[in-house]
Amino acid sequence: MPKNKTSEKRYPITINILQQLRFDASPAGKTAHWILTIGKAGVLFTFSIIALTLMYRFTLDRKVEIIHDLIKQNITTIQNYNESNDLENKIRSAQNKINFINNLSGLSQNGVLYFQKIESSLPNNVFLETLNIDYQNQSIQLRGKTADETIFSQMINALRKQEDFGEISIDQIQSGGAVNPEITFTMNIVLTKATN
Repeated sequence: MPKNKTSEKRYPITINILQQLRFDASPAGKTAHWILTIGKAGVLFTFSIIALTLMYRFTLDRKVEIIHDLIKQNITTIQNYNESNDLENKIRSAQNKINFINNLSGLSQNGVLYFQKIESSLPNNVFLETLNIDYQNQSIQLRGKTADETIFSQMINALRKQEDFGEISIDQIQSGGAVNPEITFTMNIVLTKATN
């Protein structure tokens, strides 16, 4: 006889390949399942910490590179500053030399005038070996020879009459005596004012 479709119930067919173990239902099984779940969460948490640490390390590496570049720039700036200081010192040195040369050129004109005044004060038998003008100490050093004491005395008196010459000091004097009356002398003359 034909079966009634409504009277028949269909049940789904399930095939259980693995047996339902009683271990999963036991307290030890539940504890093991709980420990495995916590372990999985711990591993997942550890991996996320490692990933965050690596990302943080990459950001720190980038910051180190930026700081290293800044240090290189600052070193270059400092070296440029030192080079500019050296250049500035060279410029100052050159300016000082130029000022010294300008002073000497101005003073050399005075030196010619001093030389002319000394020349006009010397008697005929006086021979100068050296004549040095010291502009810093404002003095003139003379070294030379005269024929005798009288000519030497005349030279000293003539130099004293010059307005630009102040104190006259004799540093060294030698005479050959009666046999050779020639006098060798070294003297300093202090300048009283600059000649214009």
